[in-house]
Amino acid sequence: MNFKTQIKSLLIFISCFSSYTLFAQNDSIWQKKPYLNISGFLDVFYVFDFNRPQGTKRQSFLYNHNRHNELNVNLGFVRLGLEHSKYRANLALKTGTYSNDNYSAEPGLLKNIFEAHVGLSLNKKNDLWINAGAFASHIGFESAISTDNWTMTRSLLAENSPYFLSGAKLTYKPNDKWQIVGLIINGWQRIQLLQGNSLPSFGTQINSKPTEKVTLNWSTFIGTDDPDTTRKMRYFNNFYG
Repeated sequence: MNFKTQIKSLLIFISCFSSYTLFAQNDSIWQKKPYLNISGFLDVFYVFDFNRPQGTKRQSFLYNHNRHNELNVNLGFVRLGLEHSKYRANLALKTGTYSNDNYSAEPGLLKNIFEAHVGLSLNKKNDLWINAGAFASHIGFESAISTDNWTMTRSLLAENSPYFLSGAKLTYKPNDKWQIVGLIINGWQRIQLLQGNSLPSFGTQINSKPTEKVTLNWSTFIGTDDPDTTRKMRYFNNFYG
């Protein structure tokens, strides 16, 4: 099942579930109006590399601010968000050199998707959610958004692990100190499942904040980006504090 089919199936499921719930009970929670917000981000950069590489691209293993002697946009996006106590959705479309470099394996318009996911609360406490679509990776503490990071440059860990994933994730957050996530995804930084690969990938995350100044995180990945005929597995473990 490809990405578009997964999203279509999930939207049909949510539509049916929401319709049933609204007609089955007169719950004031469902009568609350959702909150719609629009936001954007723009990261413009100039880099001069004194190694003077051939052409404008600096390194094949870098995906951010990877142009020499050129004023350019690393990442620019516009995000439309929908928030409700029982459901949520985000759609963000992007452009920039980051998009060209890091999404080179994605076909056509999928290169311009930064986020495209919907979520549904699964219990009354709203501490158990399921999300499906394309979303930020659960690995590492750096993202493609420069202002969310400790430094402007990216670590090699960030550049060599996923910035984004696609699939479905189940998130349980009983309180502000714990969050547990399980994921079934289309591969290592992929929106569309690789043609010829019938095996999904999996991930886990346990995030703990024992104090206001301490964060502990353990994230894992197991899966493959190879066709069934040449199966090779990837096992990834990331712990940070």
